[in-house]
Amino acid sequence: MASVLINDPHSPASPGKSLFLLSPLLLLLTANLFVRSPLPDRDSMATSDVTPVPEDAAKMHAYIQDRRVIGYDPLVQPALLRHEITSSPAAQNTIAAARFAAARILAGHDDRMLVVVGPCSIHSPEQALAYAKLLKAKMASWPNLLIVMRSY
Repeated sequence: MASVLINDPHSPASPGKSLFLLSPLLLLLTANLFVRSPLPDRDSMATSDVTPVPEDAAKMHAYIQDRRVIGYDPLVQPALLRHEITSSPAAQNTIAAARFAAARILAGHDDRMLVVVGPCSIHSPEQALAYAKLLKAKMASWPNLLIVMRSY
């Protein structure tokens, strides 16, 4: 999937330093986030009351509920994940070094460009590791870039 490259002119770093990659699908999904049901046509609006009266609590509750949602999957709290899935000291050092380097670039103390790349989401840990290995093999080719693989 292609990504949209956005240069943030309001970044504290000098212009052109901070780059963000956004998936077009993510942009499309967030643009349609609040569309819950089709709009009524003009004829039905003239003959019926589309919006319930706020005093009718039962109708108002039914009106504002998610109309097209089949179910919900609860999200795991980040604190619980950190407790259950621990990282090795080497992984913690890698994360800390990358965050420090990214902060230096964004603050303008490092001349490299920060590039955040990666798949839209990770469904397979094996595929994510394969992507990371390919990316790591290429990183030495671009010493003027700090390449960070995003994952969620």
